[in-house]
Amino acid sequence: MKSARSFASLNPGTDPEWKYLTEHDPKFEGQRKLKIEGKELVSVPLRVFGLEGLQVLEMSPERESCLRYRMALIPREISHLRSLTLLYMDSNNLKEIPAEIGTLSNLERLTLSNNSLTSLPPEIGSLEKLHSLHLANNNFTELPAQLCQLRHLAFLDLHLILRTWC
Repeated sequence: MKSARSFASLNPGTDPEWKYLTEHDPKFEGQRKLKIEGKELVSVPLRVFGLEGLQVLEMSPERESCLRYRMALIPREISHLRSLTLLYMDSNNLKEIPAEIGTLSNLERLTLSNNSLTSLPPEIGSLEKLHSLHLANNNFTELPAQLCQLRHLAFLDLHLILRTWC
């Protein structure tokens, strides 16, 4: 991994793909958050994975719009974001989630609704702190039994995706 970049080294005003990068969002008090958006967003900008201390990553279109990104995959480098607690990746075109998602030991909320997912990696069962998982409107035929290992899971959204589970 390249040397970690600080939040101060990124400038939302000069980098058009950054909507905002902040440490002062009242909704996420005390957390370092990055929101990236744009109609042409097809991949996670690689420099995101060098942001040491990033806790909230939001790469979902604005709720009011009918936008759907064309991003088809989350790079394996997601594992570099060890401080991540909230990951919003809904309304993209994700077809798979890398096994490396299981290394995000601080992840508490994961939103993957409105994508093109057909399965989840078994490693998702390693997310011990996960309490909220949003999987609605995907193309799942089954879910890994490892979801049953998520002891802190308080919210699971499976709306319109599944016939049988656990």
